[in-house]
Amino acid sequence: MKRKRSLPNLRLLNQKNNYFYIKYMSDTSIFNIKVEKNGYNYYIIPSNYPLFKASNLNYIKLWPNNVYFFGLKNMDPEYIYDYENEYGIIHEYKTTHTVELLALDDKVTINKLYDDAPPDIQRILDRNYGYNSGIRLSEKNPDMKLANYLCNKGFQGYAIYSMDTDFGGHFHPELAICNASNSVKLVGQVTRDNRIQSILEKGKLRELGKQMEESQRQSKKRSEPIIIEPMSSKKLFDDDDFDGGKKRKTNNKRKTNNKRKTNNKRKTNKKRKTNQSKFINYHTYSKLSSY
Repeated sequence: MKRKRSLPNLRLLNQKNNYFYIKYMSDTSIFNIKVEKNGYNYYIIPSNYPLFKASNLNYIKLWPNNVYFFGLKNMDPEYIYDYENEYGIIHEYKTTHTVELLALDDKVTINKLYDDAPPDIQRILDRNYGYNSGIRLSEKNPDMKLANYLCNKGFQGYAIYSMDTDFGGHFHPELAICNASNSVKLVGQVTRDNRIQSILEKGKLRELGKQMEESQRQSKKRSEPIIIEPMSSKKLFDDDDFDGGKKRKTNNKRKTNNKRKTNNKRKTNKKRKTNQSKFINYHTYSKLSSY
């Protein structure tokens, strides 16, 4: 009797996509349980919990005292392909100990966080984390600003399991972990080597597009709106509001200047004549007196 061959570590070969992948994914059942502390609800992420992180770099070093964003592990080839196209080269990580993360998709938590936050963080919670709308709009700078704010407040980070997007879809689960180098470690690269170059090129184009969008957004903020008031029939031919009126003013000005020049010339001529008359009279008087 032949002995069945066991596959170590539950690894299977997907011939169609040429992937080695692990059958299990991140256990999403942990998001069914929330723990309340001091008015906030938390997701409890256990030790050895598998995570994905993608970027446009071949390797991501987790620097001390920095916050990093992670997704859930899912070794489905289609999921990996889409994840790579959206975010870059995928590496697998796992937690080294239990982490308590704020449940930002929880209404009670985000309400309390909003009430305790300064105005700039409130704007981010409203615009990017669905405080009023329930819609998640992910943007690099606001997301990082909120994550750093939470880290500075003493939280270990935040987690979102399920939120809607403004495109009618669902935002993927995400975890932001403060000082991640103390609680997360690298397992290995998931993306195949022959995919890296094309992913990096797409990432450069995507980053360039984001920079252009941000530049356009900033230029719109700096530019003042131009308000054009409709002209009434009365104002249509007013000298102050109509271009033709400005020309008339210029013509009138020219006429006035010409008139002034003429008057000045006349006055000058008169003055010269008067001076000449005085000069003649003076010499006449001198001659007469000398006799």
